[in-house]
Amino acid sequence: HLFKIMRRARAECPSGEIIIHPFLDGRDTPPRSCLEFLAKLDRVMAEVGGCRIGTIMGRYYAMDRSRNYVLTSQAYDTLVRGTGRKAASAVEAVEACYAADKTPDGVEMTDEYVLPYAIGGYDGMRDGDVVMHTNYRQDRAIQLTQAFVCDDYEGERAARPKVAFLGFTRYWDQFEDYLLGAMGGDGGMDKLLGEVVGAAGLRQLRIAETQKFRHVTSFFNGKSTTPYPGEDDVNIPSRFDPATFASHPEMDAYTVTDELLKRLEANPYALIVVNYANCDMVGHTGDMAAATKAVEVVDECVGRIVERLLRLDAKILITADHGNADQMLDYATGMVKTSHSLNPVECIYVARDAAGVKLVEQGILSDIAPSVLEMMGLPVPAEMTSRSLFAV
Repeated sequence: HLFKIMRRARAECPSGEIIIHPFLDGRDTPPRSCLEFLAKLDRVMAEVGGCRIGTIMGRYYAMDRSRNYVLTSQAYDTLVRGTGRKAASAVEAVEACYAADKTPDGVEMTDEYVLPYAIGGYDGMRDGDVVMHTNYRQDRAIQLTQAFVCDDYEGERAARPKVAFLGFTRYWDQFEDYLLGAMGGDGGMDKLLGEVVGAAGLRQLRIAETQKFRHVTSFFNGKSTTPYPGEDDVNIPSRFDPATFASHPEMDAYTVTDELLKRLEANPYALIVVNYANCDMVGHTGDMAAATKAVEVVDECVGRIVERLLRLDAKILITADHGNADQMLDYATGMVKTSHSLNPVECIYVARDAAGVKLVEQGILSDIAPSVLEMMGLPVPAEMTSRSLFAV
């Protein structure tokens, strides 16, 4: 979609300069693959005309979601003032970082951790500039967007230029200046699982550490950052820098587990949604030993929760929305794989009556909500067009 935006911007403003600020991946793509993407970007910039790269940096800085505002402010200052390292070209910056630097965890540099560079004499933004954040995903766009638009931004930052800032989607409920809103899209969704549970007068708990907090709250609620009635959202602060997860594969799983077990003492909840970040976040490091430990930790924690829930006669679904630690090697190249796998994930039903229950052979993620409502004895609204996973 970046290339389409560039072409549209040129069509609507034939004489304006377009400055691109790439945030490098290396996590959901191969660890050192950005030069291929930069080459594609170069070709489109030449086609569109009047384009150049202003800054370049790894997603570690520009897309932090763990409330590490030092990283966000470092990205912001480079974007706004042109601070940071200098290089004549984006390729030169990346190659220099590959050759001379290590990740914060002390291993070979990858795209994700490339330090912020100002490219080709770029010296910052000016009053009157238009700035568009083209990330359509909420969680990793929030902190940087807050640096541009919020008076109460929690980090330190350079003086804000008077720019017109536009996001791609609504990053939080009160954020109004986003592209899809101006185009009449990105509307809410009705009768989601949490809404149905709340409308039934039942209480629900969403709990995860910071790395996956949005996944069990706003992602689960159709991108709304406002909880439904009766919804308690518990964010367990992530203690460790994402760059060091290979050294701390336990992350904060034990704290998540302890907090959930404590809340089960009063047992006020009809629905509990809990996410363990370990197998994904540690899988992204490419460290097999660390990923193995992460799986063991999650297995231990899930076991503790399941044991307690069964004593409460609860019904449990254990699943995932994608794989990662299940495949740590690229079978085609033999290289370490840090991105998500495309393997089917398990869906496991655990309850006292499990022996007499059969699940369908194949399902999709949207089948989870009607399945949960069936488990709870609540009617499935017409808006949910997927099926229950429980075989008739």
